[in-house]
Amino acid sequence: MSRGVLLDENLPASAKKLVASDSVIALHVSDCGLMGRPDTDIWEFALDKDLVVLTKDDDFIGILTLSAQGRAIVLQIGNVRLQELRKFLIKHREVIIAVVESEIPALYLS
Repeated sequence: MSRGVLLDENLPASAKKLVASDSVIALHVSDCGLMGRPDTDIWEFALDKDLVVLTKDDDFIGILTLSAQGRAIVLQIGNVRLQELRKFLIKHREVIIAVVESEIPALYLS
């Protein structure tokens, strides 16, 4: 599978297009039948498909610490309007793509 990112349900599916590139695919949990599922199910899916979890939920860093495998990017942006989230993702797009293409296990973006 190509390198990719899996957007958690706390991010809108429309944000996929803001983080995808020619070399990075972007999926949303709704694309994978994972809406409403526990974080551990999302983590296992991402691990199996070699996807980096993109989320606003720092619980995923705890899962990473416990499992010692997988990768996550946590957006430290809080509850913001969709327009502000889009600006944030556009601003950090290149960093997100670089992390997905690398072997960096975790990153907090603020």
